[in-house]
Amino acid sequence: MIRGVAAVQVVFLHLASAYWPEWILAPSGSTGATWRATPLFVPFDGYSAVFLFFGLSGFVLTRAWSGDSSVLPVVVGRYLRLALPALAACLLAWVAMRLFGHPNLRAGEVLASSWLQGSWDLRPNLPDVFRDGLLDAPLLGYDGAGYLSKYDWPGPELRSLTRAWVPLLWTLSLEFQGAMLVLALVRLRQSFPRLWLPAVAGLLVVLVRSAFLCFLLGHLLSFVSPGRAPGAARTTATKNTMAIPLLGLLLVSLGAWIGVLAEGGVAAAIGTLCRAELPALPCLSVYQCQKMTGGMLEFLGLVLAFGGVAVRRPILLALGRWSFPLYLGHWPGVVAAGAATYLLLQPVLGEVPARLMACVTALAWTAMAVALLLRADGFAQSLSRVLRGRPRRVGEGGAGHPG
Repeated sequence: MIRGVAAVQVVFLHLASAYWPEWILAPSGSTGATWRATPLFVPFDGYSAVFLFFGLSGFVLTRAWSGDSSVLPVVVGRYLRLALPALAACLLAWVAMRLFGHPNLRAGEVLASSWLQGSWDLRPNLPDVFRDGLLDAPLLGYDGAGYLSKYDWPGPELRSLTRAWVPLLWTLSLEFQGAMLVLALVRLRQSFPRLWLPAVAGLLVVLVRSAFLCFLLGHLLSFVSPGRAPGAARTTATKNTMAIPLLGLLLVSLGAWIGVLAEGGVAAAIGTLCRAELPALPCLSVYQCQKMTGGMLEFLGLVLAFGGVAVRRPILLALGRWSFPLYLGHWPGVVAAGAATYLLLQPVLGEVPARLMACVTALAWTAMAVALLLRADGFAQSLSRVLRGRPRRVGEGGAGHPG
């Protein structure tokens, strides 16, 4: 459920960035940007949602992999779990480009949306689609949007995000790398339990300002969440007290507030941390470091409030299952189907109705894409479990998306 709500935040952010740029992309300090540093922006705070995804991955994957004894099937299964849906999403983007061309360029010019204009600087090319889905998205990352680009990477040239078929797949390489960190910690705790705590302490220093800190937090919380640690029984004190859930809700509110405050300017302490000379991985950016701080507090609060258990209402459970396909599939709807609709209707209906219809069309495409990607996602999950030799387990999901 939590990852489903976070995926909806990402969709709202992209729709607003494309069709209401005067409210989303206005420079900090301007009239149009004032509201972004208020709680009104929380439903559109897709960046904080991404880091919440990463925390969920660390939490869920630690529990899912605690009983696995072989490393290679887990690694291969995790790669396929990410790469196959990513490839399916890139193929859908290729279809959208064949159908609609590049309407985002003209629509972005009319709407003054730099976000809409700065996407899809490429031409339909199937081999390129396969490279993006199977190599760039799940393994290498993109230039300026992953840790390989922070160093003198000797391998294949990193693709620019403007040339990505689905640019939001920049998170998948971090997801895979973070999952490998979790796997290493799980195996270390199983094989050399006395080394696990010193390793965690060292990683807290090395990862203090990197996105991988989210995975580490999720890994730790999987053992200490109230009454839900593997093999632990729920105690009477945990059941009866309201202090921990209330603290959790307070942390969720604080995290959401810190996330939206980044829209008005980054806190001085976070800026100092990111720029300091430390024996630690660098920030992806100062802005994202504050978003990460907010996302981690939200995640910590949700675990404390719900004990790691999603709210089990049918619609919310369905939203959780749809989260990864929703995250992957909405992009072509926004930049292709929606942009084409806007250009077609704007001269006829006027500005606001055309924008609204563009959003409706984008969501219709997204619904179709989710229906198709659910199949690809289900196949990837099944294949991953077959490789690991494990049956389906309730609650095994999660991650930047997927579990």
